[in-house]
Amino acid sequence: MRKSLIKAAAAVVTGTAMALALIACAPGAATEESAAPEANPTVVFGWLKSTADLAAYYAETVAEDEPINLQSELFKTAVDVQTALNSNQINIGMLTPVHLLRGIEQGQDLVQISGNTRGNSGIMLSSELGIENGDWDALKDVLEERKLTIAASRGSINEALAIATFEHHGIDVANSIELVNVTDFSQHGEGIRLGEFDGAFTMETFATLMQVGGYANLFATPYDTAAGDINTIFVANRTWAEANPEAVQAFVNTIATASNALADDDELNIEVGMELMGIDRETAEMALSNNRYEMDLGVEETKVFAKIFYDLGHLERDLSGEVDDYVDASFYEASK
Repeated sequence: MRKSLIKAAAAVVTGTAMALALIACAPGAATEESAAPEANPTVVFGWLKSTADLAAYYAETVAEDEPINLQSELFKTAVDVQTALNSNQINIGMLTPVHLLRGIEQGQDLVQISGNTRGNSGIMLSSELGIENGDWDALKDVLEERKLTIAASRGSINEALAIATFEHHGIDVANSIELVNVTDFSQHGEGIRLGEFDGAFTMETFATLMQVGGYANLFATPYDTAAGDINTIFVANRTWAEANPEAVQAFVNTIATASNALADDDELNIEVGMELMGIDRETAEMALSNNRYEMDLGVEETKVFAKIFYDLGHLERDLSGEVDDYVDASFYEASK
């Protein structure tokens, strides 16, 4: 897909160059003293490889037709993205509200400039438990007999939303669940398959791969609280953003165009997902059914999540009253 677009772009560039050469030879052509066109703003942004990040990936293609020089840097973890933001290695990064809140707590020079995606979390239970999707009564019956061992990446948005959802349904996770910290999400499914865990609070595409493998079922998506289905956002280095508002706007416009294209075209969405993740159509369709594109910043949901995260002991203070100072919705509003 991308190769054909690049070839097409190259053809356009070649044709344009030839036309400019002819114009330069014509009478009255612009002289060397003529002012050069203003260069497009350059933005270096960091992101992660997952089905939650298709807009970031597809933005590279969209940027070919946008007034922006987009330089993409792929990272392994969101912590690495946040570190790069704070050290000025990149200008904008794809993070989650968890990382924004930690940045607020530490007084980091960051500001959220847009949303990105919602969803992409899953509460998975071993198929051997025989519990149907959404059957909370059956789950409570099992928990009356024994604790379940659940894998989760401690302090992740997936874990926090899942715990809040359990409590929303009347289950005290601290007393009913043995949470095992497994930071590598790819190990969640393997642990369930080997019988080490009864389930996982995890993310896509790992949730879908467990279902395709037949050893775990999607029991629930943890979106039942007022925090909703918040997932990923775009955050900028504040000092850079204040000095380069045109570049920030060009970036948000590009992401909005990519998001709209993917949201409006199911086939494109699936093809881009297959291309980025190296997965088959069935897996892509299942994983992307748990993803939606949302450029709105989700400030109110983040405030609710800040309270949840504080109650879970991951923050030293309730930051819900400080979130507004770390968001700038003007770029998103202008992109509509």
